[in-house]
Amino acid sequence: MILLWISTLQATGSTLKRKSPGRPRTVRTPENVKAVRASIQQLPKRSARKHAMALGISSRSLRRILHANLNLRPYKMMLAQELSERDHANRRAISAEILEQIPAAAVLLSSD
Repeated sequence: MILLWISTLQATGSTLKRKSPGRPRTVRTPENVKAVRASIQQLPKRSARKHAMALGISSRSLRRILHANLNLRPYKMMLAQELSERDHANRRAISAEILEQIPAAAVLLSSD
């Protein structure tokens, strides 16, 4: 290992590892990242698949850019009912009623 460090130091003038040549990035280029960012900002409600088709890149590559480069995560919009003050009072009343019906020696497991 020491001989490897010495030969690396003599060859490059540094003991730091050189970046491996590897396969060059063809899709996650700065230009594509910029194009994806602009497309998402322009039409944020459009699906990732439709953005990919419009930009001419694969859906997987677009998702990889969104996740790795832009730090965006997929999500689905979900509609939920709003809880009112009356709902909280009803939940407390039902919980108290359930607790009254359980024997003292029993064990109650609940997620709420």
